[in-house]
Amino acid sequence: KQWYQRRVAITAGVYQCAEYIRAHGLSEEGLFRIGGNRRLIDQLHLEYDNGNLIDLNTIQDIAVITSVFKSFFRELPQPLIPDLVSQEILKHSDNRKLTIAEFTTKLRFCSTLLPK
Repeated sequence: KQWYQRRVAITAGVYQCAEYIRAHGLSEEGLFRIGGNRRLIDQLHLEYDNGNLIDLNTIQDIAVITSVFKSFFRELPQPLIPDLVSQEILKHSDNRKLTIAEFTTKLRFCSTLLPK
């Protein structure tokens, strides 16, 4: 039951953060590169872990919200994109000889390797 509650809280946190970022952060320079205040990030995590929803409009720093969002994915037991797929994508992205159409075809192939 505790795992289920945490999963629901994380899902709510991911959803809330994604919606907030989509609505308020997409024009921000360095959106996912700048880290937020660690104390506030930890506080938000604790709230989500306890099953609480948060009014993200009260947070004045988009970097805090993007940091919380990224940390949800870092904490997953398995990476969102498996290593094999990541390696394939990186291999093709480093190939400067590919045209955009060829690269797009390679990426489509890589997407078939993702878990269902």
